[in-house]
Order: sequence, then C-alpha cells, then structure tokens
Amino acid sequence: MPESGLVAGSSQAAARFPLAAVTTIILLALGVGSLSLGRRDLWPPDEPKYALVAREMSETGEWLIPHVNGVPYPDKPPLMFWAIAAFGLLLGRIDQPAAVLPSLLSAPIVLAATARLAWRLDPQRRRASPMIATAALAISFQFMNQSVVGQLDMLLCAATTWSFLLLIEGTGWTENGPLRSRLVVGAFALMGVATLAKGPVGLLLPLGGVLLGSWLAGRKLPWRGFLRPGAWLVYAAVVAAWLAPAAAQAWRAGQGEWTVALLFEQTIVRYARSWHHHRPFWYLFAVPLYDFLPVVLALPAALSGLFANDAPAARAGRRLLAGACLFTLVFFSIPAGKRGLYLLPAYPWAAAWIALDLARRISDGGRSLWAVRAAGLTLGALLLPLALVAPWLGALLDEQQIPRAALGLAVPLGLAGGGGLIAGPARRVAPGLLAIAASMGAFYAGAFALVLPALNPRNSARVVLEQIAAATVPNCPGAMIDFRAQFGFYYGKRMRAAAPGDGPALAALAEQLAAARPLWVLCQQEHLQDFVPYLPSGALAEPLLTRRVGHKRYVVHANEAARRRAGPDPGAGSPRSTRDDARRPASRAGGAACSSCSRAPPRSARRFRSAS
Repeated sequence: MPESGLVAGSSQAAARFPLAAVTTIILLALGVGSLSLGRRDLWPPDEPKYALVAREMSETGEWLIPHVNGVPYPDKPPLMFWAIAAFGLLLGRIDQPAAVLPSLLSAPIVLAATARLAWRLDPQRRRASPMIATAALAISFQFMNQSVVGQLDMLLCAATTWSFLLLIEGTGWTENGPLRSRLVVGAFALMGVATLAKGPVGLLLPLGGVLLGSWLAGRKLPWRGFLRPGAWLVYAAVVAAWLAPAAAQAWRAGQGEWTVALLFEQTIVRYARSWHHHRPFWYLFAVPLYDFLPVVLALPAALSGLFANDAPAARAGRRLLAGACLFTLVFFSIPAGKRGLYLLPAYPWAAAWIALDLARRISDGGRSLWAVRAAGLTLGALLLPLALVAPWLGALLDEQQIPRAALGLAVPLGLAGGGGLIAGPARRVAPGLLAIAASMGAFYAGAFALVLPALNPRNSARVVLEQIAAATVPNCPGAMIDFRAQFGFYYGKRMRAAAPGDGPALAALAEQLAAARPLWVLCQQEHLQDFVPYLPSGALAEPLLTRRVGHKRYVVHANEAARRRAGPDPGAGSPRSTRDDARRPASRAGGAACSSCSRAPPRSARRFRSAS
C-alpha cells in the first residue's frame, strides 16, 4: 500500500486545508525570528542606511523624498522607510527592532501565501502539500536570514508572492475557470505596493513568472486578465499616490535630478550598466546551492518530476512554479550587478514547487520515494561530518574573529543530518522530515540568540563611535570621508562628509583638521591617501584609533584640540600598524564607485554620492 504521507488521509478525497498545522509552522517560525530582536545593533551596509532615512523622515517631516545625511536618496522608493518610521513611532525610537520588524512581520505573510499556492496548484488537494511548502520555506537559509534583517526584500517578497497567487486565482488558471476581475485588480494593487518597495521589479517578477510558467505548462497565456485597463489604472494609482507629489515637490525645490535618478538611472541604466556588485552571468545559478539549503537538496527530484507520468494538471502546476523561478533567475542574471538576495522572491515559488513534488512522491510511495531518500542521505552526509569535526574548528574561528559560541550550532546541525539519515532508508519518511525541520529551527534559534550578539562588536559602528567619544573632548564634532550610513546613524546627527574624489571638500576638511578647533575625521583605510595630500606638512598626527567594522578597516584622526589629555586607551590598534597600513597603495574611488567596481555610476547618481 502506498505510504499515506505526513498526515493520514492525504488522498484526493481530503479537501480541507490544514489550517492548524500551517498556522503552527508559521507561528513557530515567527517565534524563532523574534529571538533576534534587540540582541544586536544595525549592521552595514543596508540596515543603518534605511534606518537613517526613516529617522530623518521622522525628524524633518519630509515623507515624500527620502534623504540620507541631508542629501536626497534616489536609490529606493519609500515603503520600507515608512514602515521603519511607523514602528519607530510605536516603539518610541528607531533602532534595531524598529528596523527589523517590517521584515519579521512580512515573513508570515509570505509563508501563508506559499501554503495557499501549494494548495491551489495541487489538483488532488493533498494536505501534505501546503504543510511541506510552509516548512520548507521556513527552514531555508536565505528566507530565515532575510526575515531578521532590516532590508526591504522581505516586503517585496510578500507583495510579489501574493500578487502571483491572486493572478493565478483571478485568471482562472487552476481550474480553467472564469476571469475573477476583483482578484486580478487586487494583484495589480499589490504589484503597486511591491513597486513602492523596490521599484519596477515588483511588477515584472509576478507578470513575467506567470507568463513564462504558463508557457512552460502548455497553458493558454492569461492575456485577458493582464490587459484589463482597470487593473493597470489601479497599479498606476498606487504608485502615483506617492510618486506624483514627490516628483512635483522635487521639481519645485530644484531637485529634479532626484526624479531622473529614481526613474531612469536606478532602474533602466542600473539594469543595463550596473556599477557595482559585478558577477559573472552564471553566479545566481550557483547561489541557491547554499542560500536555499537544506531545501535545495530536493531540487534535482523536483526537476525530474516536471516530466513525471502523472496527471497533466499536476504537472502544469509544477511547471508553472518552475517557470516563475526560471524567469526570476534569468531576469537578475542579465545585468552585470548581482546579489544573492535578489532571488528571495523566487524561493516561495520554489518551495511550493518542491512541496508539490514531494507530496506526490510520498503519496505514491514505493519507488517514487527514491528522491526523498537521496535528499535525506545527502543532507546527513553533509551535516553530520560538520558536526563531528566542530570541536577542532576553534582555531579557525579565532582566526576569522568568529566567536566560539558558533560551535554550539553543531548540535542542531548534527540532529538535522541525523534526521536526513532517518528519512533516507526509513519506510516512513515523515519522522525524518519532522526531525530535519525541528533541528533546523533549533539551529536558527541558537544563531539568533547566541551567535548574533557575539558577532555584534565586530560588525557594529556604534562601538567605534563610543571609543571615539571616550578618547575625545565632550561634544567633539566629527566628519567622514566617503560617508557610510552606519556611522551617520549612530553619530545621531548630520555628519560633515566629503567624497574621496571631491578635491575642494577634502581641502576644506583638511584645513579644519589643521586648525585649532576640535575635530575628528573617520575614513576607510583605502581612502586615507586621498586625504593626506590636502593636509599641511606634519599636520597629521598619530591616529586616534583604527578598527575593523565588518570587512572594512577604518582610521580615525583627531587634532590636538579634540584629544582628551587623559583617559582610557581606545585600544583598537597600534599607531605604528596604522602608519604602515596607510603607506600601502590604495585605489582612488572617484564618485560613487566602490573598490570592487569597474565602472562609475551615471553623473546624476554621483551628485547623491554622500547619501550612500
């Protein structure tokens, strides 16, 4: 007899959505994610930048045009900034919880849409499909990571996943039924919300995913729903509700280039000629191999399942989801600039696709379970050796400045590997799958509660500013070369800034540092040589301190008027090592180009350089 699956009665006759089980999974994932709140500071590059934009909005009352350090910020629309500011108002201040809550509370919305998507695309209405889809997405690395990070991608993912689902239901895709205009209009409204989160990708990903997926599934393309004028008017209204008054205000204030940069250079130009995060074309094809662990181990079986000899309607649903994933992968692989987190909107579709395939195999039993067993054995082969060698990794962690508390995570990883081995040869795979999910949840709980706080001193700019305050006179003003938002956020007010290639600004800053008024200047080690030529001979004394934040080393110089005559040693590096580092060759970074880029951004984008 075929194995019944994760729950009894997962046959075609079972038509009740497993609401209690899915809700339990979602609440458990939310509880694990909440362990990260208040346990660390905001980490670069994006978290402090978005929080700084939100704080400036709250302080200045300028809600239409985002600003960073007083400079218009055209890189992103304002939805995430509004959300952070709203949570800051509720919590009384904008800090790490306020910055993370928009992502953390968006994650359950994504999980709910994923569960419903798997349910709607399973013609047999197997109760296991939405349960596996929800659990698979909840334990995947990048999804859980982004749920506890103050970035806008989880907001985007929530809107695109639900708009994709509503497009499927509204166009009658699942049952070849009639057009349900209200659902289609709701989908376009959510695509407008997604556009306010991250620009036109919020429109292109759901539409492109449905079109390519429908073509791969052999279904008629749903043009009758996509071309309804009312739906497009709703989308335009959602976007224009912010963009129209913001653009009008920018032109009245003489900041028209902000509108041009937002609409063209951060969209079309950035897509065609990316100026940072350069990667080869195949880069994103390799990203899921580690970002979507451990669920990616079931992907080979899901690929083979696209050609399985089962009901055409079942194959169509899986091919639809595979096509949506493929569209996202190819769309973000075309430009030269790529980041792994760009694939986050595709992971709910991938989780639903893999869940449909696994639920089918578990229901069929017999030889169909080879894929489940192979994935479980592979997981065990990967994780168990890591857990066993963990006690001997202490020296390596010390070398990489990673706290040894991370070794404690080997226990849940070992349990996950053991669960994989159980799921492999066992006749019933449910216990093994449940063990994997539970142990991965324990892994994330340990990472959020123990490892993130231990890593905070290495990644937080607040620690550097506290050391500067301890080594300088009270209320000493500061400045920065190549402004970084993580320092601007914890500085607490606008910071004087100069771009590395801005000669007049560097000269003015050097003149003030050489004067008698107190001042400290912070810059990356690589930009120090851009500043030194503008200083009078002998004006640059021993550095106040040097310290690494993340992967960057920063140097702080202060004039004699700024230094305390007595006080604690900032203890962040020896002066001699700082002088030696300063003599090393450093690449000049003109405009907004970073050290890893080969092309500078467009001219109007360089005008907003200090906002990055």
